[in-house]
Amino acid sequence: MCVSSAKRGTGFPWGVGASRVGVERAHTVIGMLIGMSIQIAVRLADEDLRRLDAAVARGAFPSRAAAVRVGLARLLREEREREIEQAYRRAYAGQQPDEEDRLIGEVGLKLGARLLAAEEADQGAGGRGRE
Repeated sequence: MCVSSAKRGTGFPWGVGASRVGVERAHTVIGMLIGMSIQIAVRLADEDLRRLDAAVARGAFPSRAAAVRVGLARLLREEREREIEQAYRRAYAGQQPDEEDRLIGEVGLKLGARLLAAEEADQGAGGRGRE
């Protein structure tokens, strides 16, 4: 049990009803149990550290380390998506779409427009949607 949970008296390292912070703590505990982690040192500007500490204080993250892990995961995901996009661009470079590709694109655009219009209509109806 971690010290902060002992102070709260919950007996759980992520607390009871802790919502997003609880999920992040659970993820951290599970991550430490199933995989080894390496501690690294990171230098931050004073303003960045102040903003990081403010995010932790308001409960956006359970700790500085958790916030850094979330940020790194987002950065790595964006980088992976960029790599995939570049691979598609290289694979399709110089290829002209045929008639089937053109038709599929047109149908996709029309269906997307209908879906968007339906969502906007649902929001205009008070967000009740089609149940």
